[in-house]
Order: sequence, then C-alpha cells, then structure tokens
Amino acid sequence: RSDYRIGKSESEMPEKLIAISDIEGNFNGFSSFLQNNNIVDSNYNWTFGNGHLVLVGDFVDRGNNVAQVLWLIYKLEKQASENGGKVHFILGNHEIMNFQGNGGYNQEKYIKVAQEISQMNEWEKAIQFMYSNETEIGNWMRTKNVIEKIGNYIFVHAGLNPEILNYKIDLNQINKITRENWDEDFYRNPGNNSTANFLIGRKSPIWYRGLVTEYKYYEKIKESELDKILEYYNAKKIVIGHTVVKDISTDFNGKVIRIDLKHGTEKNSGMTKGLLIENGIEYKIDDKGNKYVL
Repeated sequence: RSDYRIGKSESEMPEKLIAISDIEGNFNGFSSFLQNNNIVDSNYNWTFGNGHLVLVGDFVDRGNNVAQVLWLIYKLEKQASENGGKVHFILGNHEIMNFQGNGGYNQEKYIKVAQEISQMNEWEKAIQFMYSNETEIGNWMRTKNVIEKIGNYIFVHAGLNPEILNYKIDLNQINKITRENWDEDFYRNPGNNSTANFLIGRKSPIWYRGLVTEYKYYEKIKESELDKILEYYNAKKIVIGHTVVKDISTDFNGKVIRIDLKHGTEKNSGMTKGLLIENGIEYKIDDKGNKYVL
C-alpha cells in the first residue's frame, strides 16, 4: 500500500458489529467463524457490507498460521473500506511483545523466517525487524490502536485499571503515548516516564486482568471504580479479551463483556466464538453460524 493512516480512536456505532479476540494464529477457527457469520465468502472476500469487524488483540503467537491470519486481516481491511464497512484491529500484548522483539511465544518456524529475512541471528532483533517499519506487515500494524470507542462501547484487549483516571488522558492520548513507547518493554523494565510505564506495564490496557479476576499485582475492580471509568470516557460498556473465560459472557450487570475463550482449532467446531451487536442487541455467535442473545 502507498499510504498508512493511524485509525481513529472513536467511531459511531454501525448497524452490525462483530467482535472476536485472541485468535493467536488459529486460521481454521478464525476463517470458519468469518465464513459462517457471513463476513467473508468461500474465497475469503468481504461480504459484510457496511458492518464492522472488531479484532480485540492477540492474533499473533502460539498458533502455526500467524502469517495467514495477518494477511487475511490486511486484505479484509481494504475490502471492508471499499464496501462501506470497517475492520478495527486493536492491538493486544502479544502484538506489542513482537514489536519489542519478545519472540518467546513464536513457533520456531517464525523465528527462522525472521532470521532469514532480517539476516540477523539474534532472535530478539530478528523478530523486532519483522514487526518494524521495515516490513509491510510491521508498517501496517503500527498504525493500529490499543483502545477504541465505537458507539457506547469501549474495545480494549485487556482492560482499564482504575488508576488510569489519575493520568487524566483521553483515548487519543492513550493511543498516542502507547504508540510512541511500545518498542520498550516497560512491563519488565520500567522507564522514566510514569504515564508510558502505566500504559505499557503490568496495569496497562494491554495487560490488566482486573475486570475479570484478581491478579498477583492487584484486586479485581469494584463496580464503583468501573462506573467512574465508564463515566470519564462517556461509555456504557467495555468489551475485553486477554483473560480466558468459559464462554462469551458479561459481568458487572452487563457493563463488561468478556470474549476471550478457548477457540476451536478445527473449522466449524462450534467452539470459536465472538460477539455480535445488531440493532442494539448483543448476541453470542460461533463458527457454525449459531446466534444466541447474550
């Protein structure tokens, strides 16, 4: 592509929106989910019209078809735009780990490919090169956001820690500051900028698990704290991945929608699931085309 534009942090709610997270290189589950929910046809071309597809982070690492998953998203983003729709690729901790050269969750073949293409033997530098501005995929992925608000819904990979309100930053600032610093591993090695440390570190929107459970660094969020976050960002609900749950489900009286689960690795398994929001109603959907009111 000849140009790359950073995506908007806020969008209006479309008539139809489908969200899915944490595919992790699982092309079988991802592709059958897209096909059986009429997002793509049998040749993987966009058929979702003016609908929006929201990908809530962690589409890389672990699986053995990471390249196929990324190139499909790359293709669908352009096709969606040409048809009045949109693909929102929101980055998770694993995308950003690869920006940082942390290839510990890469399959060995991807390490080898990175070494061959970059001509660098050191794993970290080779992986960094593959996800840098020196490559097409890297250039493209670096235009993506870590948080977006669509209608009254916030979409973020991991969650929002109550401490975010101390920094008094809006969604544009969250994305901008994260983008300026995401090559640095502030999770393990904090730097001098307290805001950047927070936005990429243990309590960050790409790592925080407190909307689902307590964790070794913090307690589970209180509903009163969640309400203050929603009020500050003028939103009604947050959709998150990152922390695995048994099924697409809600918490805090429907204010948190959790969509990370153990997806099926075979096509049409019925175990790969996502969220559909259509005409204001939320549904759980799967890769067999089943649809249930959430």
